[in-house]
Amino acid sequence: MKIISDKSINYPFAAVVWIVVSMIFYILFRYVNLDGKFWILLSFLSGAIIAFADRDKVAILTVGLLQFNGEEVKDENGNSVYLDPGWYFTFFFFSINKKESQKMEKRDVVIPAFNCQDKSRLGLTAEANGDWVIADDGHDKFKEQDESKMESNLSSLVRRSIIRVFATLDFETEIKGKDLGDKIQNHDPVFERECSKYGIIFHNLIVDAIPSDMRQENLNSYSKRLFEEEKAKYPVGYKFTHQELRDIEETIQIKLGQARKIISNSPLLGRFDVKD
Repeated sequence: MKIISDKSINYPFAAVVWIVVSMIFYILFRYVNLDGKFWILLSFLSGAIIAFADRDKVAILTVGLLQFNGEEVKDENGNSVYLDPGWYFTFFFFSINKKESQKMEKRDVVIPAFNCQDKSRLGLTAEANGDWVIADDGHDKFKEQDESKMESNLSSLVRRSIIRVFATLDFETEIKGKDLGDKIQNHDPVFERECSKYGIIFHNLIVDAIPSDMRQENLNSYSKRLFEEEKAKYPVGYKFTHQELRDIEETIQIKLGQARKIISNSPLLGRFDVKD
């Protein structure tokens, strides 16, 4: 795909066409013994009609596919040539295919909250949104897609990528508080490959994830804080025995109301679960 991004080619070329065609007409008039100011003026007027009379426009925020006699114009690498917004002189032979015009503005993809898991199978609730555009080198690929289905296709792509990537990460160390959009957008080769197939790129991608059961997450966080408070009652650098750590756990669980000591020396589990 090749983009003519401004009029630096078209307008000077039109001026050259005007001069060359005018000279051809002037030579032809002289060849049949037609001379004088009128014929000189007619030569330049004829050149201007051919060079400037036929114009076409690419609408704002789109790119248009350039054609010659109804066939796509290709560059030296065999890629289609597209034109940026604006007016173009088309010399009666060229045209701009309006049906193949492609929008350039950013488009949104919003993924509502859905369930997934981290690598320890902790249940997570994730959601995302992002902005995408057709890539500079992706117009030919995008042309082959059904544009009406792109939003749902990309929404599904982002959701599946989040599920796949989060299943390899730990929530506490690799998901919580991290730039999750970057993990999907720039570090997932499958996501990058699929975007390339569509001929698009994401300008930004925001992904958020929290534990599905926030009651359990809050309880776990509180228990960790209580554990540190109990340890702080001992001198700095104190070497805890196994029994002392077990006693601390007993104290924490009793404070949380999650366990009761039925037999004085019975072991208590170190996991703190929410009651039904």
